[in-house]
Amino acid sequence: MQGIEGNLVISIDDMEEKIPIGKIYHCYLKQALPFYGLSEMVVLIDRLMNEMGSPNECTYYQNIAYRTKKSNAVPCHDFKEFAHVHGKYLTFYIKIRYRQHGSWQGEIQFAGNNNKRLFRSVQEMLGYVYNVLEHSCEIRQGRQRR
Repeated sequence: MQGIEGNLVISIDDMEEKIPIGKIYHCYLKQALPFYGLSEMVVLIDRLMNEMGSPNECTYYQNIAYRTKKSNAVPCHDFKEFAHVHGKYLTFYIKIRYRQHGSWQGEIQFAGNNNKRLFRSVQEMLGYVYNVLEHSCEIRQGRQRR
């Protein structure tokens, strides 16, 4: 199961005054991690990656001892089990390939869309999420007005 450490599913289940509330799903978590706001989501994902030691934080740890997996955790779930996850507002999949220069690099894909977008930083990834989330909220508000 090599390479699954950076794969996550994120569901946005509620909005509170434009603040997304949701859950993080990962193969090594027994249950989903709730978050309040995308900044908390980023902090929780970064902690998870630090605990697993993967993907490596190449900028911070130049010593080879830190570049190996920190935990010998066994996955609790197969990634395919998360196919049923659908957030009320938005669902997206993140694959964090690298953690370099104090940020993440990887790809993001939104549920219902086959296009994958590459990102070079957390800020760029969050920009994609905010754009899609804003569009999703506009559509939901339009439906409620009818």
